[in-house]
Order: sequence, then structure tokens, then C-alpha cells
Amino acid sequence: MNSNTLPLSVSTHIKVVRSNEEKEVTVAELRDLLRVDALIRLQEREFRTLPRGYRYYTHFNLERTTNAVGKRYAIVPILKPGKRLEDGTELLPVIDVTPARVGVCLEVRQRVSIGNVGQRYFDYSLPHIKTPEQVKEVLLARYLSMFPGLADEEILSRGCAISIIDFSQEPDSLT
Repeated sequence: MNSNTLPLSVSTHIKVVRSNEEKEVTVAELRDLLRVDALIRLQEREFRTLPRGYRYYTHFNLERTTNAVGKRYAIVPILKPGKRLEDGTELLPVIDVTPARVGVCLEVRQRVSIGNVGQRYFDYSLPHIKTPEQVKEVLLARYLSMFPGLADEEILSRGCAISIIDFSQEPDSLT
């Protein structure tokens, strides 16, 4: 596995859709609004596949995550993905907080070789992520634009982070 870690996404600001306009806000403002410790962002098409009936949800990130056991997370859809320019500048993604799902993190694993992801993690993952090959496809789809200077193999060699989120305490209404 590659030992040179990649930069994490900007964690202080993000763009949201409000009154049909994109507006840059602080992540702290959104954490207060949603009563959570942090956000987990999913591509909009992936967010739509997150079944309402799931009690647990396995989330895969590239390489590592800042998610932590015991923290509350709002899972939100990305309407417009962010990307990193050749000079390393990150263009912020645009999210929608209206349909957020909230849960508590039960487990985090860092830098897991994708071929060594256990079946129990796939049991709670999105319907289109049930094998190591599908994890690879999803990670490439999510992260290629964030690391345009890296080849597919360089991205995948970093492994994945795994977080399990428990929705059993999810409030009926967030906003």
C-alpha cells in the first residue's frame, strides 16, 4: 500500500444550495444546524440509493477518514462534486442538507487493502457496493477528479477507510 498520504478535502467551508443559489458557508454553521459533529458527503446518485430502512450503513472513503467512533454524522448528497486543480487548489463541492440522514459512527478502519474488505462491511453498504471490485469502481468515480495527476492504480493502492454509521437514533426532522 502507498505510504504517502493524500491531502484531505477542505473541512472548514463548503457550498450549499439555498433559495436555488449556491452559497459558501462554514462547515461549523452546518454542524450546528444539523446538530452533528461532521458531514459525510455522498454523490447525489449514491445518496438516492441509501435505503431509508437501513439501520446501519457502511461508508467507504479513499485511504483514510477523519470519521471517529461515537461522533454524530449527517450524510448529505453532493449536487456538484468538488475537484482539485493541477496546482492543488480545491474547488468546493455543492451539497443539499435538506434530505440529510443522521447517525452515530460505530466503527472506523483506516488504510484497509481493498481486497481485504470483509463481507460484514458489504452487508451494510450501498446496493451497488457489494464486492471489492465495486469498491474500486466507486472510489475511482469519487476521487479521480480530486487527484487528476494520479493514475487509477496510484489511487487504489492507497486502500480505503471504512466507517459504520448507526441510524437507529436518527431524528424525524433535522431542519
